[in-house]
Amino acid sequence: MPDVLVLEAARELDPTTAQYDKDNPRDSHFWRNMSDEQFKKALKKINKRQRKEPLTGNPVDIFEVYKP
Repeated sequence: MPDVLVLEAARELDPTTAQYDKDNPRDSHFWRNMSDEQFKKALKKINKRQRKEPLTGNPVDIFEVYKP
């Protein structure tokens, strides 16, 4: 589940996200406890990181053999 303010309250309802948060200690009010200045800095950091990512995501090799 995306780590965004609007979904923060629902993170514990998604089993995969809840397990991730348990394995990687995360404040359950991470976004809500931020000051306005911290929030602006976090958004700038996300924006900077996303500018480096391809618009369509990482390339997928459809001929790669799946190895579980």
